[in-house]
Amino acid sequence: MGQDRSTKSHPPSRLPNLKSLAVDELIKDAFAKTSRQQAPDLVLTMQLLARCLYGDWAIVEIKKANPAIHHLVVLEHSLQLCKNSSERLTKQIATCALIHDSQWPAAAKITSQQAAKQNPITADQLTTQTYERHLDRLRHVYCSAQFTAETCDLINRLMGEIVYDEDDIFQCSQAVAQHDLGSLGHRIESPSALKAGLVVADNLWMVSYPFGPQADVLRRGDEVTDDVIRVQLRNNLSRYRERIENALGSKEPAIRAGREICKSHLEKWAEYFGIAVETLEDEATTDKKH
Repeated sequence: MGQDRSTKSHPPSRLPNLKSLAVDELIKDAFAKTSRQQAPDLVLTMQLLARCLYGDWAIVEIKKANPAIHHLVVLEHSLQLCKNSSERLTKQIATCALIHDSQWPAAAKITSQQAAKQNPITADQLTTQTYERHLDRLRHVYCSAQFTAETCDLINRLMGEIVYDEDDIFQCSQAVAQHDLGSLGHRIESPSALKAGLVVADNLWMVSYPFGPQADVLRRGDEVTDDVIRVQLRNNLSRYRERIENALGSKEPAIRAGREICKSHLEKWAEYFGIAVETLEDEATTDKKH
């Protein structure tokens, strides 16, 4: 399992920006990997949707909320989670994957690490920073939900037909409005397959190889080293489990499917670090206990 440390490829110290991404091809490949080649109209719709979102992705990237590649990784996760679902659900979850993080009203994303970074910090300051982070996330999801409805309407007008009917727009907007509740410790009541799938797909980003942990490291402005990445991966795996439990509990089918995707990413990380997958999982469990 181990590799020669002098010759192995390193995760990037910079994430691919929007200009460097072949978005149309990445969307096509994401559908092809999940045996959705039989839906060429859906692929074309998602490619058009992505083009409409380029400006918003660029702004989000500048604000350091999420890199553009995030949306495409979540798309691939979403399609993997619903690979045996109807074309309608596939359309809805693919749409949510591309739109869900396109609106961050605040100047920059406020992370829990940033909220606790000031040292020393008083209880009042920590309470204020946690409060601001909570509001930041709520503004994000509700602005994104409104934006989802408007963007679906835009696609209908550009296509000259009803690609998204009233139910599509309602379901997609509702899913986007609730996709980040797990990070705030809230449960989604009676989650639909769409809502559960989006929550799992989005949070899988944190452990995805090779970009997820680096996005957090680079957002903080830290140097990207193997040790730093491994610590971040450990923290992210723990947060992934916590957020899924917060938002969905433990019985949703998407959670079981998500475990398989998570395992595939951990296998790649384990190969990179030259250790066993169980070691990464144990580190995350130990970290949570402490």
